[in-house]
Amino acid sequence: FRNRSTQPRRLYWIDFEGQRKPYGVIAPGKDREQPSSVGNHWVVTDESDRCLAIFAASPTAAIFDIE
Repeated sequence: FRNRSTQPRRLYWIDFEGQRKPYGVIAPGKDREQPSSVGNHWVVTDESDRCLAIFAASPTAAIFDIE
């Protein structure tokens, strides 16, 4: 995950019951390498927990830009 915004972004893993599990905050201009499994879903929110993006892990490594 690459936070290209000027604001902190919260990262959540969506568990198998569909619940958000917090995985910390990505500071503005910073990157986070996050191991995952194929099919896992991740949500990025602003500081008020408003969903900004949803990403699904794929078989190949990917960079997800957060604008």
